[in-house]
Formats: sequence, C-alpha cells, structure tokens
Amino acid sequence: MATLELNGKSLATQTSTAEPVIASTVTGAPALALTNATGTMPTGTQDNITRLGTVTVGNLSNTAIVYPAGHVLQTIQETKNDENSATYTANAWDKVKDAGGNAEWKGTINDVGASNYVLIHMSFVAYQYNGDGTDGGAWAIYREASRIYGHTGGNSEYFGSMSSNINWYRTTNLIWIDKTPATGTNNYYLGQTKYGSGGMVVKSASSEFPFICILQEIQV
Repeated sequence: MATLELNGKSLATQTSTAEPVIASTVTGAPALALTNATGTMPTGTQDNITRLGTVTVGNLSNTAIVYPAGHVLQTIQETKNDENSATYTANAWDKVKDAGGNAEWKGTINDVGASNYVLIHMSFVAYQYNGDGTDGGAWAIYREASRIYGHTGGNSEYFGSMSSNINWYRTTNLIWIDKTPATGTNNYYLGQTKYGSGGMVVKSASSEFPFICILQEIQV
C-alpha cells in the first residue's frame, strides 16, 4: 500500500489497483459539486446539511417536520347508513340517538396535535313534523359532552313551519372549525333540539341517504 504524505502527515493511501482514498484526518477541503455521487457521507457532513431541496421520493413522516399554517394534516370520513335515529320530541338539547339510546351519529379523529384546529362537516337528511306554525327544531355539534355549535337564539340553525301539520325532509349540512380540540382523540356528535310539538328524525337507514361526518386536522 502506498501512502502520500506531507510533512509527515498522511494525505491519501492507495492499494494495488484500487482508487486512492483520502485520509479521514484531512481538513479544510473546498466545497465540491457532486453529481451522481455514490457511497455514504461522513456523519459530520450529514449533520451539516441544512437545505433539503425538493424531495421526489420517500415518505416525510418524521415528527419533527413543521408544516405551514393551514396545511391539512389528516382527513377522516365516517358514515352511518344502517338505521334512522329515534324520533326526538324533547324541547332540550341532546345528542342524536337510536332507539337504544346510543349516540352513533358521530365521527372520531385521533392524534390531533397541540393547538391545531379540527374542521367538522356533517351532512344528513333531516325529517321533521310539526303540530302548528310555532313548532320547529335545530341541529348542533357536540365535542364529547359539550355543545360547541348550535342554535342559541334568533334564527341561527333553526327550522320551523309556517302553518300547521307540516312534514318535510331536507338535506342538512353543518360546518364548523373547532379551535380548541383536545390533544389526541376527539369525538364529534350530531345534536338536536325540538321547539314546540312534533318530532325530528335523521333519515339514515340503508334505504336512505347516509349520515356523513368528515373531520380534518388543520395545522395552526
């Protein structure tokens, strides 16, 4: 093996017909423009790389990656299409439930980051029947046991009849951004209240349009 030295210091070695190898102790090397380079960069060189450029392959899954504000981090869609909700007649807020008292008109999103938002979109067919022109009802969104969006007065998200004995179906969409979700798992439920007499039903049986809940985590 031949060794190239300068003032007793090894600069490079070469064995037989192999290519010369620069000694690892050599410092002060000028910046090089590498094209189609092979092999593994020294650890120190890798640590000093700060500009990634455009990545065309691979999976950016490192938890240290910071996405720009407004970036959608995940999208979840859940549907329910196996039964109608139980007829609701109470003049009070509650989650939409089936005949067994189960609140299954919902969506769940996991791994929500601290301080991020959740965009909620619920779509469903609502059926209402009223006894007279003063009757009506409203829909809401719950996070766990808390109502975070819904009718609080005036005519916000309120629907009622203009005359007696009105029965109607309508496609309803609720859209809301939850700016204070829990870090981790969040469950969102459809809620309801009735005004006056009559009843309300979410028509989501297999022969009906499904209840759809879309949840999106948004980077803040």
